[in-house]
Amino acid sequence: MMSSNDEKPAVLPSCNDPLDYLLAVMNDVTSDPASRIEAAKTLMPYFYESINVPDAHD
Repeated sequence: MMSSNDEKPAVLPSCNDPLDYLLAVMNDVTSDPASRIEAAKTLMPYFYESINVPDAHD
């Protein structure tokens, strides 16, 4: 049972675009953190170029 101080779960928008859906999950503060992190990780390549990490032995 939810107390009066608990937030109601957000209703994610229905959309045909998977990127819009993942953005909604990532930005939904009521979603569980693991889901938000997975959505963010999935979206990374669509917003940022590949990150080249220098080799520690160079």
